[in-house]
Amino acid sequence: MASLNKDYFSGSTGFTGAHDEIQAAAVNTTWLNEFSPRIEGSEKRIAGAWPRVFHTLALCCAIAGEFAVYLAGKLVSRPDSITIYIACHPQKWSSDISVLLQIQRTRIFSLDSLLFFLFIPECSIPAKILNYVIKYGKELTALRIVCIESVKSCGPRPNMHLTHKIWPTFEYYCANYAMIVLQTRASNNKIVYVRHYQAEIDGDTSRLCGQCVCITKKNRAYYDFGCKKSQNCTCAVSCKQPPSLKTASSEIVISLYNKQKIPFLQHNHM
Repeated sequence: MASLNKDYFSGSTGFTGAHDEIQAAAVNTTWLNEFSPRIEGSEKRIAGAWPRVFHTLALCCAIAGEFAVYLAGKLVSRPDSITIYIACHPQKWSSDISVLLQIQRTRIFSLDSLLFFLFIPECSIPAKILNYVIKYGKELTALRIVCIESVKSCGPRPNMHLTHKIWPTFEYYCANYAMIVLQTRASNNKIVYVRHYQAEIDGDTSRLCGQCVCITKKNRAYYDFGCKKSQNCTCAVSCKQPPSLKTASSEIVISLYNKQKIPFLQHNHM
């Protein structure tokens, strides 16, 4: 669904820093464009386990794309795997991270409550792209790790900025959903479900009825958004929705407050 640009991730903490300062000056709430997950139960718990475990490893990471879109209720069926993006910088990795990225080849290992019991080397490149089958409780799922080169070593503080690095690589704005751990100064670290403010309203060329099955330029799969292809199509792609008051105000406040620090919304349509 996406092909990452080759430019490096800056490791900026601008979005999180702006959020912290606004939160301290205004009110103790989340000043990011959030969405409410429509999918609950084990699938939400499985997705939530990854950012927390990777957070304990001090990794900058985000679940973005297909599975986040599915949690938002925009896909008809569950994707085959969860894709998590990690910012990587050449450094002396901890033993856990070396194993996770297969720098130290290990077929079966565990991290906290996650059991990695099948590494798929024929579909993987160590420290670049890794494919696993993992077990969480009684649930099995496929995990894909995509490493993004960073200009510096960075912990979880730039998580939100990483999502803005990832989002322009998707060919449709309707795919710009993510889940991250938000590391704030004012409260405990928590998982937040975020989306680009244009995810519900933009992308004219991908919103016409009859084009509601995402067919990418690459050899990736089709993504069925459940288009009814009728005169009154109400599928998640064709039916544009105006931004909520919270979404609109969050975008305005963050962009105005931080306009000198972050080139906010400088993406081009893919």
